[in-house]
Amino acid sequence: MAGGRGIGQQIAIANKVMHLTDYGGVIDTTQTGGSRNLKLRPAPKSQRYCLPFPELLGRQPEIEAAIVNLQSATPVEFYGEAGLGKTALLRAIAYIPTLASSFTDGMVYRHAYRQTVSDLLQILLTDFYEYESSIPVKATETEIRNALQDKKALILLDDVQMSREEAENLLSASPNLTFLLAGSDRHIWSEGQAIPLPGLPLNDALTLLERGLSRPIEPQEQTPAAKICNVLGGHPLRILQVAALARHQAPSANRSFDSLDQIEVDPSPLDRSLPNGQSFDRQSPNGQPLNSSPLAAIADQLQDSPSPEALVLKASAALPPAERQALAALIVLGGVPARPENLAPVTGLHDVENTLRSLSSRGLALTDGDRYGIAQNLLAPLQRVPKRDQWISRLLNYFTTWAEQHGQVTELAQESNVLMRMMQLGVETERWSEVLRLARAIDPALTLSGRWAHGSSLCSGHCRRLRRWAIALLKPGQRTSLALALCV
Repeated sequence: MAGGRGIGQQIAIANKVMHLTDYGGVIDTTQTGGSRNLKLRPAPKSQRYCLPFPELLGRQPEIEAAIVNLQSATPVEFYGEAGLGKTALLRAIAYIPTLASSFTDGMVYRHAYRQTVSDLLQILLTDFYEYESSIPVKATETEIRNALQDKKALILLDDVQMSREEAENLLSASPNLTFLLAGSDRHIWSEGQAIPLPGLPLNDALTLLERGLSRPIEPQEQTPAAKICNVLGGHPLRILQVAALARHQAPSANRSFDSLDQIEVDPSPLDRSLPNGQSFDRQSPNGQPLNSSPLAAIADQLQDSPSPEALVLKASAALPPAERQALAALIVLGGVPARPENLAPVTGLHDVENTLRSLSSRGLALTDGDRYGIAQNLLAPLQRVPKRDQWISRLLNYFTTWAEQHGQVTELAQESNVLMRMMQLGVETERWSEVLRLARAIDPALTLSGRWAHGSSLCSGHCRRLRRWAIALLKPGQRTSLALALCV
């Protein structure tokens, strides 16, 4: 493990102690880890992790199925494409009183985004316990499983991205922990209940469209509104994006799709099958074409658009330069949310927060109130960003410098997802010098918090090239640093 602001600090691992040095972690076999007594924390509650989701629409069957299974200690998973409302569903379930009373040792809600099972278990341990130790402790997997085995708690994990085998390993971590997972892909195949998440029923979809419009649907708009909801298959995020188009004025029929010269989209065909045999009419009840409202215009253009995302991005051709700048940065971040104060110096925008709010109001960005990320359903169609390499360099340089200047464990842990995204971009583009700088900056914090598995895994597929670069370019005294240590 590499140096940084953690130099001189120690962490207990098993019954030994690791000292952090300029050139990595040194295990002291003569020094024991001292007292490792676990102290119980107050039972975790959902209020610690997430806000409730008010007035959830159309998910009562899924909620009822989840409650029945979870109360019988059966793991449950919701899976489906981005934008179907998995996070909203988990947040709503986290605040169901009957579930809270069923799990006497508490409820934990975490984003599992690309975390390894080892790191997730370490995080779960700290949700329930703290060590009475003079130095930080990296618990072994056996210690974690022993500590959690008597905990009757509900663990909600959002954005799960792991293999089937990893998921099974996680679910078997403790006999009394019950898991509720959410992700794009299915992970539960044997023991447990995997529930595919469909689109919203038509009535709920229309209600959501009204919420997105911030006004009731007018009588003359009922037919195009139903058409929109049917064509979109009741997909919540797409419905809100279309509502944003209507609020900001429908995209001009005269604007060429090719005029979107700064963003390329994947013109995948739109599945126009309608749920439950429902259909729509291209004309109003009096037989006249529907062209008198934004909803009517959008309904017609959806019918001709290669995909809903293409229509949303077509409207983005008219975005002001500031919003294009912010959108480009969010695209390169790959869906990982970032704070406005960290995006301001990267984009050069003085009023970046209002710019991000505008992107959010258009359905192009999503926010939890603190961070902003690109809308997940736009990641796939956005194939490339102009000057992508320059954006990667700008982001990587900024966050590397930021990490070097903010060496506290808590600060770096709060930004761990975006820092790991930077590591990923650096490794993928073979910017080994920046990778080494960033790794040396964040490694002590990850080490002291006991969460180093993910950082090491990023480089595991590139060890040979990383070693070759390190041997060729680093000074002899530096060759034992993280560039090599990550791959040993």
